[in-house]
Amino acid sequence: MPPLLVPGALPPHTGSLDVDLLLDPEALSGLQYAELLRLIEERGYRKTDKPFRYRRDVLLEGGETIPVEVDFLVPKGVRRKRGGRSAPDFRAIDADGAQLAIRLTQAVAVEGAMPSGARNRVEVTLPRIEAYVVMKAHALAGRLNEKDAYDILYCIQHWPGGSRAVADALRPQRGIPEVERALGILAEKFETPGHFGPHAVASFLDPADPDERAFVARDAYERVQALLEAVGFVDAKEDG
Repeated sequence: MPPLLVPGALPPHTGSLDVDLLLDPEALSGLQYAELLRLIEERGYRKTDKPFRYRRDVLLEGGETIPVEVDFLVPKGVRRKRGGRSAPDFRAIDADGAQLAIRLTQAVAVEGAMPSGARNRVEVTLPRIEAYVVMKAHALAGRLNEKDAYDILYCIQHWPGGSRAVADALRPQRGIPEVERALGILAEKFETPGHFGPHAVASFLDPADPDERAFVARDAYERVQALLEAVGFVDAKEDG
């Protein structure tokens, strides 16, 4: 997501080998679920031991083979639509914060090489920046993954206008429970430079110099605090 939300940002985002597909269960029938599974299997993806995950080995140009995993997600608490032929073996992860991502989307053109080697250009639907930050905040609370903290920081850092611009996008969503919870998570995890969020960013980037490591943690803390202050979730803190 970050390379698609902030294309061309430097240093480049570390990237990812997995793909998360967020589905709107209220808009899909059982027939459409079955067709989705048929299409993904037709393209070489196979079920794993986790019912919500498919996997395919992709051969790169240099001869290296890498595993690419696709996880299916649905917004937590949203009822699946009934009707049509069912897909009884279909499962998806209930994702906190995903309802906003279903509602706030943008289309982005992606161009590159397909697993077959053919060049192609497609249009994908992505969550907007404010919805992505909300989803990532919930993920950070749910699994304490260092990369989630890094992804949040990277988007805030490289989004045009930085923390204040992300806060401007988030402000109209204030009052929505999943948004308020996400802001609370950010405030909790980034409460000080020594809290989990900044520490996770520094650990993920892992600079060799201890002073640079401390700077990375402090920078992450300040950027997230600036967002929380600009959106009106916390009061501005005095230096010292």
